[in-house]
Amino acid sequence: LDGGRVLRAVIWGMTKNFHQATKIASATGQGFAYFLIFGGIATAFIVGWLGGLWLAFIGWFLATAAKASYRQTVVSEILRGASVGEIMSRGFKSIEPNVSLQQALDDYMMPFSQRALPVSQWGRLLGLITLTDIKKTPRQLWSSTPVSEVMTRTDELKTVSRDDDLNTVLQYLQSQDLNQLPVMQAGELIGMVTRSDLIRYLQLRQEIDVRARAKGADKQD
Repeated sequence: LDGGRVLRAVIWGMTKNFHQATKIASATGQGFAYFLIFGGIATAFIVGWLGGLWLAFIGWFLATAAKASYRQTVVSEILRGASVGEIMSRGFKSIEPNVSLQQALDDYMMPFSQRALPVSQWGRLLGLITLTDIKKTPRQLWSSTPVSEVMTRTDELKTVSRDDDLNTVLQYLQSQDLNQLPVMQAGELIGMVTRSDLIRYLQLRQEIDVRARAKGADKQD
């Protein structure tokens, strides 16, 4: 893996194109990995299963790591320079603290496809109730348990601002296994940024890039 980074750095220095350098380094790494896989299979038949399978496993691991590294780099490049304010959801529903878990699920989460709901009272944010919070509570208690008992309170919430960059937000969502983060400004909730928002943004940017490259190729022809 370190060898791949060195190769990418060398190619980057020669081409001045980070994306192209990453693509070439990843393809080279995958090629070497597949060589190990096929070599391991051949070794298994000729020399012995143990050594051959071990070599093939190393090749499989390197191929997987090379693909993952390339995907991560592509995502990082797409998100570079983009901020939370560009993709956050503003049309979210909020509920009061005395609403039951069952009502939150039936009347808000399901109809509006919203995995998390801000809990507020008199215009003040009290916390956030998520689908994960509800699922942690025994089902027979959903109708009698208010969201205030299981929500994550404001002082425990991880929040972001509209100016935070999307790469940092994505890394945090992944590392903490979260699906969403509240977006705050001057102490007020102004939106929510979710994994779905990030996925939609990535898909849109990739589609735009593909069309732009296609138009560029047509002009060259």
